[in-house]
Amino acid sequence: MPSIALRQYKIGSLPFAHNFLVLYDDQGKVVAELHGHPADPTSGLKLEKPIGRSSDNLGAFENEGMGKLSDRSMTGN
Repeated sequence: MPSIALRQYKIGSLPFAHNFLVLYDDQGKVVAELHGHPADPTSGLKLEKPIGRSSDNLGAFENEGMGKLSDRSMTGN
């Protein structure tokens, strides 16, 4: 059965973390990850900066590349 899970990356030794959603298929393989990132208020495009300002919007974007958990299953295998 497909599922959605909430995951969290710790941010170094800081008392903060990055929360995101992971979508799994029937076999527990990662299909997609949805992350919140700063977005341009006019265009809605993702801003390439780690932390937004109060003047930015928050957008949800699918993760791409090396950070994706695509080689892991729901059980961590």
